[in-house]
Amino acid sequence: MGKEIEMKLLTTRAGCHRLFAARTVTKTALPVTEKRLSLKNIYYDTKDGALNRERMAYRVRVTNGSAYEATIKTKGTSTGGFSVRGEYTVPLKDETPVTEGFPPEVTRRLKDLLHGESLVPTVTITFARHAMDLAAGKSRVELSLDEGIIESGDRSQSLREVEFELKEGDPAALFELVSHLAGEIPLYPEDRSKLERGLFLLAGKTPQESCDDAVKVPKTFADAARFLREILHDLGGFFNGTGKKAPIADRLILFADFWEEKALGGDEAARLREAAAHFETDDAAYLEEDLEEGRIAALLWQCLAKVYTKSHEEESYF
Repeated sequence: MGKEIEMKLLTTRAGCHRLFAARTVTKTALPVTEKRLSLKNIYYDTKDGALNRERMAYRVRVTNGSAYEATIKTKGTSTGGFSVRGEYTVPLKDETPVTEGFPPEVTRRLKDLLHGESLVPTVTITFARHAMDLAAGKSRVELSLDEGIIESGDRSQSLREVEFELKEGDPAALFELVSHLAGEIPLYPEDRSKLERGLFLLAGKTPQESCDDAVKVPKTFADAARFLREILHDLGGFFNGTGKKAPIADRLILFADFWEEKALGGDEAARLREAAAHFETDDAAYLEEDLEEGRIAALLWQCLAKVYTKSHEEESYF
């Protein structure tokens, strides 16, 4: 069985421009791995969405207009941008989808879901990919920047996404790289796959970004990831002069208080409380040195990595 382990992230236009020049990337880049690709993903399903209901995705990919492959992704987990899914790929002669060639159990499941129906295209995503491999200890991670457009029917949405995919080694390497890179460019967790965003369009809806100002205790890894996303969104607004101070401070303190005894070290919790104290005052000193936006973001990603590790070491921890 193939397994896809990756982290999907959103960034700003400025973040896209600075990504491959960031110190974290230039220091860890592996020689002769950089590539630029022109990609088209065509997603298929039955007319009534049988595959999507079972959280299975069928994708035909065209690379540089001449190479074709079909991939089936099975249901998995996705939290805080971090996802693990089964993945099975076969080569194709053209864009026509096939049902044979996958592992027998995958082919059987696909045919059971199709129940004699044909696969029909639902979402098309056309994008440029800039990618290279990075080294994180003994692990190898592919960094990709995807920019393009998601289309379904007559509706469309722009795509701008950063991906870290584990090629070999420890999943913790993903968090390690992101925590360093977050100190240089804005990075936000993205749980939705490209297909999920396309299916919103298919349903006639436009995905909305939201950050609830209600402050709730983060009791699970999913809660912690939600907290991270909300804090980072608020943090960006605050440093641009449009954010509110109180929600950021409250979240930082609550995160530190609850997770100190769960997964964080005392020093990390203390640094979060220190940052919170500056957001509760009108003093502009928070902009100086170790309290700048990037350093707080990097600390939050490091904390989330520890929360993830702890929650997976002990499944009954919560």
